[in-house]
Amino acid sequence: MWGMGLSGLRVLLETHSQSIKGVTKGSISPETKLFCYLSFLRAELLQWNVSRMCGLSQGSVCNIIEEMTNVTLS
Repeated sequence: MWGMGLSGLRVLLETHSQSIKGVTKGSISPETKLFCYLSFLRAELLQWNVSRMCGLSQGSVCNIIEEMTNVTLS
């Protein structure tokens, strides 16, 4: 997945941007949510590790993972 590069991530964000904004809540940007979610999936990091990497609380990362899973599965 990381091999797709920044252009691939931009396309992914543009494709799901409205879904992310429409389904998710809070003041965390869609870019940050996507980065956290992909980091969690790709690196198989614990939520705590992702929270430290993204500068968010573990609870926020938990919410992001749930929200982004709902977006990507719908």
